[in-house]
Amino acid sequence: MSADDATALGDRNAGRDSGRRKPKTPAKIASKPKTANSGKLKIGDDWNAIRIIALSQSNPLKSIAEFVENSIDAHATTITITRGREHGAHYLSIRDDGDGVPRDEDGLPNFKYVATHICDSIKRHLKAEGFGTGLQGEFGIGLLSFWTVGDILTMTSTGADQRAYQMTMSKGDSRYTVSPRRVLFAERGTELRISPLLEGIRSLSGEKIQWYLASELRDRIRNARVRVTVIDRLARKQYEVEPRAYEGRLLHQLPGVRTSFGDAYAELYLAEPADSCRVALTRTGTRVIEDFATLPGLEHAPWTSRYLQ
Repeated sequence: MSADDATALGDRNAGRDSGRRKPKTPAKIASKPKTANSGKLKIGDDWNAIRIIALSQSNPLKSIAEFVENSIDAHATTITITRGREHGAHYLSIRDDGDGVPRDEDGLPNFKYVATHICDSIKRHLKAEGFGTGLQGEFGIGLLSFWTVGDILTMTSTGADQRAYQMTMSKGDSRYTVSPRRVLFAERGTELRISPLLEGIRSLSGEKIQWYLASELRDRIRNARVRVTVIDRLARKQYEVEPRAYEGRLLHQLPGVRTSFGDAYAELYLAEPADSCRVALTRTGTRVIEDFATLPGLEHAPWTSRYLQ
């Protein structure tokens, strides 16, 4: 092959190669921004949520029972409830000899934590850490329930310096104040004072409070061996809260009740039929449902017969 023939053959091969298709580079597809399909709910208006929570409690007797439970949880041995009138205003006070308000790093009652942790119960944290056996009220609304009793709540407790301090909260007001309180002797425990009382609460006698607590906290008072006294200065009477005793005949050998939430204990009494005969549901000694027959599926005999207590 001559040099001219080789050159011509190279030119033909070069032309053939140039006609081949080059592999295509894969096109880049623009990724779509990810949209959030889940998340956590947040409260937009904290104060409005607090108002709704506070107004969810409509029974003043239930509020008083919650205050007494707080005293029992604070290991009180004596609780005194006083109903009276001072400077023309009706008041209700709950005083105990328990542990008092937990103290902060400076040894002062930690009222700030109490006021700024609505629905963030310290009792629930204690139970989660294994230190809250027997505590009640971890799902309650705490001090906010005073809105159903009166206008102003004053909470007094002693610091490590043996001086008394008080926190004041007002119904419908998002603010709270903490200040020293002048007392002759600083006493152990906590005192709640609510005044003035709402108009419909002023007729709530000490006897009614005594009867309600005797049923509502029947087993809690009995198991804690705490002395609860109601002093009615308006009626000039004093009552000892005795856990309610049922009049009927105790039914023995009842089958055990096992649920996925734990075992339940049945204590039933057979009595003469009366409208007051009802079977209540309690949790660790605190009544949570007054009439068992109001639960769905239980609106029938024997729960509605009024023979059982």
